[in-house]
Amino acid sequence: MTKEKKGIKTLWMDLPEGVSSYNFWSLVLLAFLVNLSLPLFHIIQPLWLEKVIKIDKSRYGLINSNLQIIMEIMQIAFLGLLGIVSDRLGRRPLLWFGFLFFGIFFYLYGQSASIAALVGLDPITIVYIMRGINAFLFLLLWPQIITLIADYSNVENRGRGMGVVNFISIFGAFFSLLFVSQVPKLTGVMSFFYIGPLIGFLGCIIAFAGIKDRKDIGVGVKSKQREKKEWKKAFILAREKPGLRVCIFAAFAARADQSILGLFLITWAVKVAGSFGKTPEEATAAAPAMMAVNVLVATICSPVFGYLTDRFSRKLILCVSLFLSGLGYALMSSLDSPYHTQIYFAMALMGMGLSGITISAQTLTADLAPKELTGSVLGVYNTAGAIGILFFAFAGGYLFDHIGFTAPFLLKGIADFVALSYALYNWKNISHHSEQVAENA
Repeated sequence: MTKEKKGIKTLWMDLPEGVSSYNFWSLVLLAFLVNLSLPLFHIIQPLWLEKVIKIDKSRYGLINSNLQIIMEIMQIAFLGLLGIVSDRLGRRPLLWFGFLFFGIFFYLYGQSASIAALVGLDPITIVYIMRGINAFLFLLLWPQIITLIADYSNVENRGRGMGVVNFISIFGAFFSLLFVSQVPKLTGVMSFFYIGPLIGFLGCIIAFAGIKDRKDIGVGVKSKQREKKEWKKAFILAREKPGLRVCIFAAFAARADQSILGLFLITWAVKVAGSFGKTPEEATAAAPAMMAVNVLVATICSPVFGYLTDRFSRKLILCVSLFLSGLGYALMSSLDSPYHTQIYFAMALMGMGLSGITISAQTLTADLAPKELTGSVLGVYNTAGAIGILFFAFAGGYLFDHIGFTAPFLLKGIADFVALSYALYNWKNISHHSEQVAENA
């Protein structure tokens, strides 16, 4: 195996030449901030739509699904292109620009009703527009975190690198679900929207001062013909390498985990709150606390799965994780109440599955990507995940409104088991990472 030159060591990782501990820990802090931001929409959305936008309760499922679909359409439209732009311009400028404007537009998202009154449009129309803008800006953030950990690690310890970043990322989501979710109850709905500018300002400063693009990353925008050629190369790699196909299928099936829970669990809890003696505000605070179990387990498991991914194999951890996630969703679909105690066990299973799938699939994808195409290949991987989220949001919204509140969870569990079957079918065609040639040397 052709190995990259090693630089300094931080934690149990040998960083590649040219990457400092300062760069690595700046990346870790940004991973925390990105995932602190990720649940914000799901936390405030049901309560805000009811109290401020004043939507009809019977349209909860449809409007929430539409908001998620808008987000995923933006991802499908721009993720691949931004992966190429990331390889050409660099990860750093996308990050600081994305944080700065995400903070601004998250605040404006909260002012949708006032903006609608000012311009004379239906508030829901403004909500949809603002959500689309925020979705695009968020694409400048989290994909760069994953690409940077691939840049900042070597093949032999990439699983541990993904584990570290995944640990702190999930801790950020855990902190948001457990503590930030209490803000609407304590200080009111509208004060919640000041959180975005605060995160945006901090992230912009850290990205600008602490992130360094590696050599040959960010060499300037090439011609459109060159961009098309790189996009085509990424698809050819996916077609030729069974491991990449398995990762892309797993991304389609499993990337929707947090979106499905955030979208349908919180909405379910708010819709039936009155039947269980709770107010919508109490339900909005209670549902994220349930999800926090999922996030806490995923946080604890991340370093373990990172180590196991390097110690054994990417494909083994991926298959085990898909099974755990599918089992958790199957249990979730059997419950008759979002306040049932068994939901915590289901959340734990899904948390383990989420952690393992994320680390193993992203690590294997980065292993198989040539260094100069890392952003582009991860763009294809992330686009597949976005298509999956779009599918589950659209299908789940219909099932939620017409079949039952737990039907989206059953659909998600079935998808995990199908992805597991596909991975097992291709098992012999996916080499162990110790046998892979490091094309990104």
